[in-house]
Amino acid sequence: MGRKKNESTDETAAGQHEQSPYFDTPEAAVFVHSSKSYLEKLRVTGGGPSYLKLSGGKVLYTRPDLIDWVERGRRRSTNEDPASRLNYRENGHAPRRPTNK
Repeated sequence: MGRKKNESTDETAAGQHEQSPYFDTPEAAVFVHSSKSYLEKLRVTGGGPSYLKLSGGKVLYTRPDLIDWVERGRRRSTNEDPASRLNYRENGHAPRRPTNK
């Protein structure tokens, strides 16, 4: 059948990122399977991928920054504390569960 409205936009943005090392916000959103408005919100509230802000207000993202941001969200379970997992990687000890004192 026919394509969904966003499919051709997604394919165009996905094809353009191979030509440039930088992604604008719509291209970055396609790359990380998110929405443009979510990335815009994260630029205000924090917690999003690193970005470059050029004169004139143009915002650009790099592929490594987007991949790094996605990878920081990696979990093995829903109750995993990412900080404890990082400590485990650094010192080889199993993460400790928080104690209620």
